[in-house]
Amino acid sequence: MAVRWSPATGSGDAVAADGGQARQAALAALLGVLAQGRSLTQTLGEALAPLHDPAERALAQELAFGVMRWYPRFEAWLSALMARPLRARDRDIQAILMLGLYQLAETRVPPHAAVHTAVDLARGTGKRWSAGLVNAVLRRFQAQREDLWASMGSEPEVEYAHPAWMLRRLRHDWPDRWQEICRAANARPPMTLRVNRRRATAAGYLDSLRDEGLDGSLHPWAPDAVTLTQPRRVEALPGFAGGLVSVQDAAGQLAAELLDPQPGMRLLDVCAAPGSKACHLLEREPALAALTAVDIDDRRLDSLRDNLERLGLEADVIAGDGSRPGDWW
Repeated sequence: MAVRWSPATGSGDAVAADGGQARQAALAALLGVLAQGRSLTQTLGEALAPLHDPAERALAQELAFGVMRWYPRFEAWLSALMARPLRARDRDIQAILMLGLYQLAETRVPPHAAVHTAVDLARGTGKRWSAGLVNAVLRRFQAQREDLWASMGSEPEVEYAHPAWMLRRLRHDWPDRWQEICRAANARPPMTLRVNRRRATAAGYLDSLRDEGLDGSLHPWAPDAVTLTQPRRVEALPGFAGGLVSVQDAAGQLAAELLDPQPGMRLLDVCAAPGSKACHLLEREPALAALTAVDIDDRRLDSLRDNLERLGLEADVIAGDGSRPGDWW
C-alpha cells in the first residue's frame, strides 16, 4: 500500500505515493550516523537534497529522526529478536530493520506496508539473504510485541530509550527528576517560529496567523518566538518566503537574548550553519559593525547563505575550522 506522511498530524496516511525515495533518503541519513559517526543533521541535509516533494521530504525526516530518537530501545529489541547480531559491515541491514520497527511501533503506517517497504530496501542492498531476514524479524516483532514489553519494558534503556551512560549521568545529577528529563527528551518538540523583529512583533504575527485559521502562543522567555499549536509546512506560513519568520526553537533564540548585541559590536559565530543564531543577531541589532559566520563544512554554509538571502541580511561567511583560526582569520 502506498504511504504518504502527513507532517500536520504526525501520522502515516495511505494515499497515492509509494514513499520509496523518502525511505531511501532516510536510510542514507541513518547510515551516515551509524556507519560513519556523523551527525544526523548533517547527513539528513545531504540525503534530502534530491527530494523535491514536500511530503517525501517530511516522511524521510520523520523516519530518520524517529529511529534515532528510539535507537536504544530498538537496539535492545533487535538483540532479543535475532539469534545472533549482525556484523559491522551490515549496518545497512540494521538501519533497515530499525526503519521497519519505527513504522510498526510508532506510526500509523499499515503494518504490511512497513514490512513490505523494509524488505524492498533490503533487496536493494544486493545482499540476497537480507530480504528474508528483514521479513522474518519484523513479522516476529509483530507477533511478540507484547511479550517484548513484558520482558524488557522495565529495563531503563528500553523504557526511556536513552543509552546506559547517559542514564547514569542523569540519575547522578538529577536523582529526583531524571525520569522526567528522559520523557521530555523523547517528546516531539513543538514547532516554534522566530519573528523577524525588523518587520513585525511576535504578538502581531500571532494575530496574522489566527486570521489565516492557524493558532499558536507566545513564549514566556523568548520575545520573538511564536509556538504553533500544530506544525505546518513552512510554505504555508504567512510571510515565510519573504523573510517575515524563520523556524527556530525557543532555546536557540535565547542565545541572542543572552548575548544582547549592541550597536557597533563585531560578532563572531563559529559552527554557524545553518545560521539561525547569526540571523537572529542581525535581526535584533541592525547597527552591528560586522558579523562573521564560520563553519567547517562549506556545504552546510549554503543553507546559511540561503537564510541570509531570504531574510535580506548580510554577514561575512567563511568556511573554516574554528579550532584553527590562523587558517582563515
